[in-house]
Amino acid sequence: LFMFVVGLEIRAPGGVRAQWRAAGSVGALSVAVPAVLALAIAPMLHPAYAPAGVGIVPFALFLAAAVSITAFPVMARILKDRGMTQTRFGQLTLTGAAVVDVAAWVLLGVVVAMAGAGEGALGLVKIVGGSVVLLALLFLVARPLYARLLAAHAPEGTPGPAVLAALM
Repeated sequence: LFMFVVGLEIRAPGGVRAQWRAAGSVGALSVAVPAVLALAIAPMLHPAYAPAGVGIVPFALFLAAAVSITAFPVMARILKDRGMTQTRFGQLTLTGAAVVDVAAWVLLGVVVAMAGAGEGALGLVKIVGGSVVLLALLFLVARPLYARLLAAHAPEGTPGPAVLAALM
């Protein structure tokens, strides 16, 4: 719930496209270094630390995802407590961390699916296909539905408690 409230506070005064471009750059750079280092040491760690039956690719990707995931809620709480969520720096930091967290958790989900599916490429295709269907439902069905709900019950842009509860 706290992260939902923090997400509601993210604004893009310079435009959404500019904010996401900057946040994507910051996020990509903050993930690239630890991920590359994890991929580099994975072959050395695999024999000693990988569970039986887990190949080098899922192990290396898991290691890369694990070291790349940020403590996004902790950082958001620190910024919120210091009143920095509305500053340009705070907005860029939160947006960049959100981009990184989404990408890292998706990567972690793919790795877990690869390691646990036991079906090889077919299991991965099922996971990716299911994700595409879920995203299509969210963007093509849920998003327009919530847009209509907001237009009808919060035309001034500030939803009341009941509308906010329905959105959550």
